[in-house]
Amino acid sequence: IQRIRLSGPFDSYYSLKFKGEETEDIFFNNSASEIKDKLQKLSSVGDINIGTLIISEAFENITTIEWVLTFTPNSGKCFKSLSNFGNLPELVSGILSPGVEVHIETIENGLSPFRIYVGHNEPIGMHSVASDFPGVSFQEGTGTGIYNEVSMLKVQT
Repeated sequence: IQRIRLSGPFDSYYSLKFKGEETEDIFFNNSASEIKDKLQKLSSVGDINIGTLIISEAFENITTIEWVLTFTPNSGKCFKSLSNFGNLPELVSGILSPGVEVHIETIENGLSPFRIYVGHNEPIGMHSVASDFPGVSFQEGTGTGIYNEVSMLKVQT
C-alpha cells in the first residue's frame, strides 16, 4: 500500500513511474478511476485499487490531494498482477508541472504467497515434474499463476 501526496495549483499535472515505466500526464482533477486506468496501462502494474484519502481546499491557489494505492495481486483479474506480490518499489514522480510537489511513501509492505520447504529425498528419475491439480483445494494454482488460498506444489525429481 502506497500513499501519494500531491500539492500544487489545481490546473497542474504530473506523471508517475513504476519499475521504469511512466504514465501519461495525470491531472489534479482526474478521478481515482482515471488514475487507476493510467497506471494500469503500464505493463508493470497489475490489479490495483485507488482511494482518495484527503482533498484540502485550495489555499493561495495550492491544492493538496492524498491518494492511497493498494496493489491487489490476489484478485486474479490481470495476469500482470503476478509481478506485484511481495515488497514492491515505491512509485516515483515523473514529469511535474511548475509548482507541483509529489511525496510517495509505503504504508504497508506486500506479502509473498510463496513459501518453500525443501527436504531430502532420493531422486526418482532424470527429470523434475511439477504437478498441478486444478479444482483440488490447496493443490491448484501453478497452471494459472493465481493463488486465492494457500497452495501446495509437488515436485518430483
